[in-house]
Amino acid sequence: MVKVAIHQPNYFPWIGYFDKMIKCDRFILLDEVQLSDNDYMHRNRLLDINGNIKFITIPFEKKGYMNFKYKDIRINNGIEWQKRILAFLEGNYKKAPFYNEVMNLLVPINEKKYTYLFDAVLDSIELLMTTFEIKTHILFQSEMEYNNKAKKGDLVITLCKSCGADIYLSGIGAADYMNIEQFRNNHILVEFQEVNVLKYSQINTDNFMQGISILDMLFNCGVEKSKELFWLTQKEGVQI
Repeated sequence: MVKVAIHQPNYFPWIGYFDKMIKCDRFILLDEVQLSDNDYMHRNRLLDINGNIKFITIPFEKKGYMNFKYKDIRINNGIEWQKRILAFLEGNYKKAPFYNEVMNLLVPINEKKYTYLFDAVLDSIELLMTTFEIKTHILFQSEMEYNNKAKKGDLVITLCKSCGADIYLSGIGAADYMNIEQFRNNHILVEFQEVNVLKYSQINTDNFMQGISILDMLFNCGVEKSKELFWLTQKEGVQI
C-alpha cells in the first residue's frame, strides 16, 4: 500500500509538516500552483524576545505573480532579505541555548544566491529533512504526469493516481469539506493526520507557542534533542 501526502512548499515549516512527511511513502510538493500570499509559501513564524509572533519572509516580485506558477516566481533581491532574517534571528534568539549551532546549520542558505523563491524554500525543507534524518521520497508536481486542468479535490486525486497512491494522508483541517466518496470512487483511501503535542522550553515565552517554525525548537533544544523529541512524538505526546 502506497501512502501519499500533498503539500504546498513551506519556508522552514513547523513540526507538523515533517510529521506528515514521515507518515507517508511519497510527499508531493505543489510547485505549479499559484502562490498564496497569506500562507507560508514564502515565510514562516517565529517568536520575538517579547513572545510575540513575527514572520521571517522572503520577498518576491509581486508584479503579475498570480499569473505565474509557484516555481517560476522570482525573489525580490532588491531587498536584502537574508540579512534581515539574520538580524531577526540574532536579535531574538541570541540567548537561546543552541543559537550558534543552529546559525552554523543555516550558513548554506544564508549565503547562497537565489533567483527563484521555490529554490530557497526547497533548500529550507531539505536542510531540515537532513537535520532530522527524514528519508521520505519527495516528488515535484511539475515532474509528474497528471491532468493539469484539475483543481482542488480533483487535483489531489489526479496526483495521487499519477504516483500509484492507495492512501491519501490529509491534514485534519480538510475533513469538513473533503468529498471522501470521490476518493473512494477512485479507489483511494483517505486518512487524516493527527499531530501529537510536543512542548519544550521556549526562551522567549512562558506560555508555550505551538505551530511556529521548527527552527524555534532547534534554537531551544539543539539538533540532537530536537531529533529525539521529534521521533518520540510518533509514539506519544511529549512534554518537557
